[in-house]
Amino acid sequence: MADPVSITHAFVSTKPASTDATKVDGPKWNAEHSIVLSGPGMVGAAIAGPAQLMDLSQTTDVLSGQIALLAQVFN
Repeated sequence: MADPVSITHAFVSTKPASTDATKVDGPKWNAEHSIVLSGPGMVGAAIAGPAQLMDLSQTTDVLSGQIALLAQVFN
């Protein structure tokens, strides 16, 4: 199963790896980003499959739908 969140650049570099540590080469550019979230909230996608990441805690219609769905699953 793939990671639920993957954040990368839209542009993928085809440049080879470099031995020069001061340069950003293809593998470094293409690597996934480390993201740190702070504060309360819910981050995710409103639909299944690849989608734009969004703050679901600010989307009351999506959030209420997800809560209703969870209530059905756990009841």
